[in-house]
Amino acid sequence: MATSSDERPANRAGIPTGSVNGPIKNHVLEENIEQHPKPQSNPDPTVKSGLQEIILIDELPRDTWPMATAIRPNGDVLLPRLNGPELYSTQHPRIHSNRSPSSEPRLIHSFSDATSVFNICRLKNARREEYAVLTAIVDLETPEIYNTTVWRVVPSAEGAAEEIKPEVTKIADIPEAQFCIGMTSASERILLVADSGAGCIYRIDVETGMLSICHEDASMRPATRRDALGIARIRILGDYLFYTNASRGTFCRLPIRWTGDGQDLWPAGACETVASGLANADGMVITRDGAAAYIDSYITGTLWKVEIDCETGSGVVHVLRERIPDPTGMELVYAEQNEEPTLFVVCCGCLSQDWRDRVGAKWLNMLHVDRSIKVTVEIFITYEPNPDYVLGTCEN
Repeated sequence: MATSSDERPANRAGIPTGSVNGPIKNHVLEENIEQHPKPQSNPDPTVKSGLQEIILIDELPRDTWPMATAIRPNGDVLLPRLNGPELYSTQHPRIHSNRSPSSEPRLIHSFSDATSVFNICRLKNARREEYAVLTAIVDLETPEIYNTTVWRVVPSAEGAAEEIKPEVTKIADIPEAQFCIGMTSASERILLVADSGAGCIYRIDVETGMLSICHEDASMRPATRRDALGIARIRILGDYLFYTNASRGTFCRLPIRWTGDGQDLWPAGACETVASGLANADGMVITRDGAAAYIDSYITGTLWKVEIDCETGSGVVHVLRERIPDPTGMELVYAEQNEEPTLFVVCCGCLSQDWRDRVGAKWLNMLHVDRSIKVTVEIFITYEPNPDYVLGTCEN
C-alpha cells in the first residue's frame, strides 16, 4: 500500500502534492477511521454490507476538491477537480495491476472555458471508451454559476503514450442551469443532468446536443430558499430513475418508460420517496439487482445502506460506516469472479472549517441572487488633517 510524507515534489500537472496539513494517504476505509469525530448515529453491526470492500479514492492533494470519479477498464481513476478546471488520472494501488512506480496524478485535460469540473460519467457506447464531463464557471464573489457545459472526452487508448492528448468535444451548453451536480448516461443517445438549484433533470441528445427537460418535481427542489442543494445524484436501473436530495435528506425514485428502441425515456408516474432521514445525502450508487443503494453524506461522513423493496419502493436505512473523511461521489465496480461489488468513495478532504467559514456561505447563497437587479454603491471619503503627522521617507 502506498504511503506519503508531508513533503513531496510537484506532480506532472505542476500542482504540489503536499500542503500545510500534508497530503492525503491512500487507504482503505478502516485504516483512517479514528482520525475523525464520531457522528451521533451508530453503525448497525447486524447488517451485512453486501460489499467486497470499501476503498477511498483520495489520490489528489488536499488543495484539490473532487466530487466524482470514473474507473477506467484499465484500472486508472479519472478525477474531476471542482475547485479548478482540470481533469486528472491516477492509478490507485488497490485496483491497478500495472501501477507505475510514481503514483502522482496526471493531468488529462484543462477546460479553458471553465473554472470548475463538477462531474464525470462513462457514456454508454459499445464502440469505444468515452466520458461525459460537466463543467461551469463559478464566481464566488458575485456569487453565481454560469457557462454550464457538457463535454465528450475520449482518453488515450490503454497502453498509449502519455503525450497523446485526449479527444475533447462539446456535447451541449445548458444556458438555464442553476447548479448542476448529478449526471448519468441513460443510453447511447441520451444523457441526463440533474440541476440541484432548479429542481429538475435535463435530457441531452449526445449526438445532436438537443436539450430538453426530462422531469421536474417538488421532491427535486431545495427544501427551503435558504438551501442551495436539492437533487444531487441520479442513477438509472431498469424502469426507475433514482435520485438523492441533499437538503431534504431523501432518496427517491421516478418510474420511467423506455421507447421501443431503448434509446430514450419518459416519466411514467409520480415520484416516490424510498427513504428519508438521510441528512445531506449526496453520493449514491445502486446494486445491479436493485436490492440496495449506498448513500453518503459529506457533512457527517456517514455511509448508509438502504435495503430496497423493489415491488413497493420502500426502503430500510442502516448506518453502514461512520467517520469517513469527506465522502462525495461513489462508484460500484463488479469483478467477474465476485458477485459482491467493491465500493469506491471519493474523498475531497480539502475543505477545512476555515474554508467553509470563508467560502461556504457564498456557495449556499449562490442560487438566491436576482440577476435582474443592478446595485450601485457610492463611497464618500473625507480626509481630515492629522496634527501629529510627521513627514518621513520610505525605501522601496
